[in-house]
Amino acid sequence: GPYRIKTTAGQIVAQATLPLDSIVRPTVEGIQVNDRVFGIQSLVFESDDHVVRAGKRQYVGTIRIVRHSERAMTVVNDIEIEEYLKGVLPLEVSPAWPIESLKAQAVVSRTFAIFKAIEKRNQDFVMSDTILGQVYGGSLFHKAETDRAVRETEGQILTFNNEIISTYFHAACGGQTAQPEKVWR
Repeated sequence: GPYRIKTTAGQIVAQATLPLDSIVRPTVEGIQVNDRVFGIQSLVFESDDHVVRAGKRQYVGTIRIVRHSERAMTVVNDIEIEEYLKGVLPLEVSPAWPIESLKAQAVVSRTFAIFKAIEKRNQDFVMSDTILGQVYGGSLFHKAETDRAVRETEGQILTFNNEIISTYFHAACGGQTAQPEKVWR
């Protein structure tokens, strides 16, 4: 749908009423979108229908392109936590699991994401979309049951002594786990 490309300060540098189909790449001068070069380190892409596609993925929210060098950039999906979790849960657990299991995972995943957001608040992005963070697939992966688990636990996190905790988890343990003190001191 209609789109805007903005600076991170919010200044619109391009917009149109038709969808944008483009190739974005880092250059020596900045970020190139099709034939146009923007001499800045970061651009924000947003759409009136709130859906932005990057590669084969579809995201809700906005996409921020961060240029690191003339050969490297990062695509960041800036999104509200509850919407983010809808793209995480179906890839971290089976949507066919009992609803209480899904709700427990929603709380654990939300807590982990917020803990990382606090820990990495001064970095370009908070979470990787792989097993190094939480597997996140964007809006194409939403499922009714995991969306329900997110809705029914909205805002719930885990704390200890009034402090948010790091809720590490894994999707597969290979049949056994280690004692926590062998992994974390």
